[in-house]
Amino acid sequence: MNSLANISLLYVEDEEGVRNSITRSLSMLTNNIATAENGVMALEHLQSHTVDLIITDIRMPKMDGLSFIAALRDQGIDTPVIITSAFNEIEYMNKAIDLKVDKFIKKPIRIMDLIEVITKTAEIINTKRLMHARLKELENYREAINQNNFVIRLTSDGTIIDINKDLKSYFNTHGATKQITSITDLFTAEDSAEILKYATNYKILTKTISLQLSDERFTILFSAFASKLEENNVREISVIISDITPILKDKDEMINRLYTDILTNLPNRIKLFEDLSKNESQMALIIIDIENFSNINHLYGFEAGDEILIQMARLLADYWPDERPHTLYRTDTDHFVILTEKMENFDRDIAEILAMKLMKRIETQNFVIANTLSINISVTLAASCLGEHDLFSEASMALGVAKSRRLPFLCFADISGIRDVFEANLTMQGKIKTALSKDLMVNYYQSIVDGDGSLIKYEALVRMIDPEEPHNVLTPYHFLDIAR
Repeated sequence: MNSLANISLLYVEDEEGVRNSITRSLSMLTNNIATAENGVMALEHLQSHTVDLIITDIRMPKMDGLSFIAALRDQGIDTPVIITSAFNEIEYMNKAIDLKVDKFIKKPIRIMDLIEVITKTAEIINTKRLMHARLKELENYREAINQNNFVIRLTSDGTIIDINKDLKSYFNTHGATKQITSITDLFTAEDSAEILKYATNYKILTKTISLQLSDERFTILFSAFASKLEENNVREISVIISDITPILKDKDEMINRLYTDILTNLPNRIKLFEDLSKNESQMALIIIDIENFSNINHLYGFEAGDEILIQMARLLADYWPDERPHTLYRTDTDHFVILTEKMENFDRDIAEILAMKLMKRIETQNFVIANTLSINISVTLAASCLGEHDLFSEASMALGVAKSRRLPFLCFADISGIRDVFEANLTMQGKIKTALSKDLMVNYYQSIVDGDGSLIKYEALVRMIDPEEPHNVLTPYHFLDIAR
């Protein structure tokens, strides 16, 4: 199914030819595309329209891409953003990470690369839509449970908010005359503390206990869970008293579906982000990218690709060359993520050692398709253990750089070491643009002679006059690779 069919796009690009070409290509996948020539026009469009995904260039007149994104974030708009740019300068990358940019596409844009990135982002958007729908289902469950069971609602400190009428009637029937204002009026101090601990940590506590009501003692089954959240804080806890096993089973299965990758049964991207939000500064993250995975799907079919992913999940689940606790996730079509506790003395060298061991284990494994064909898999790994911005974004950035340089592994900490190179490249890109606009590209003709010194032909060579130092003529060595 086309994951872009229900996705609305805003494409911001000042070059008309590029804008029209990309728009025509994307219109084959979705009809809901709007365009803007710069950040100012894009902001005007968003005043009266909402979009699911924004694709924007960086260098544009009136308002550049990063300023546009910053304006969005200042307005509380968290729409996913993909940046397209011919520039790799690290300062742009750092600022983009701060602005929570989702992906980068390097110019000139290869339409298949762009479609691949948009499709993956669209899958995340659709997943979030599904998550919101399921959260609504949870709210409906909460209301249904309250109407059909014995329910106590309380605050996160244990103060009773409400006891539903069925439970009040139950208490009255069994002679409970004591006023109930706190969870400790019903449960022991130990059970009360356990209920609050589980619920405020987004866990469900189900337990069978003995409950004393007046002169009578009952054995009850209760379940306690966080039933209302506000700004990621638990505002309300529900305690259900009675045998509600079928309802709890349905609810647990729904939560499990929300956080689990169906194919591999591993925690998914949503669960990764939730786990990172708890204690990101004490964690390290490794991304494992299966190289050329789309080729496997195209050559052998998607069922074969699924077999490879399942086998990779089993391999990574069974092999972890370290004593630190860790969790394995599948976050994208061809990406697995390992989140581990940094503990003591964890640095990029340890991350590289772990990555190399994982790579060796994977690349010496024979993956079998349809019980007949055996293939080997190559992977690229990237890691971040800094957490200065966002571990997942940092590791993703490192992965992108590693793949562009054809490196087997790269840690985000290594990228900062090439800051000067990126700055120099950015400076040269500016000079090239100025030289082209001011006609500072000069042809040089070099004579080619034979062994006798006779002229055979002339070779035309291009040189660039440095716009900042007109007396300095630059050879192609200084600007040709950057110009590409």
